[in-house]
Amino acid sequence: MGYADALATNLRVQRARKNVRQQDVAEATGIDQAALSQYENGARVPGVETVVRLADYYGVSLDSLAGRTKAVS
Repeated sequence: MGYADALATNLRVQRARKNVRQQDVAEATGIDQAALSQYENGARVPGVETVVRLADYYGVSLDSLAGRTKAVS
């Protein structure tokens, strides 16, 4: 699994774990909801600044969100 696929999967997993809608994430992070959808579907890869915002929002490390560690906390 490559970076884009791992990131997309982990974004979906983290949102499900937090039990929030994409719109909730968008409002809390200032990231466009349509862009979030594309990130979660792997159609688009966010820049580093956006990944940092998402990692902070979900309370996980960049490595786990990017799939560099085995488990996403």
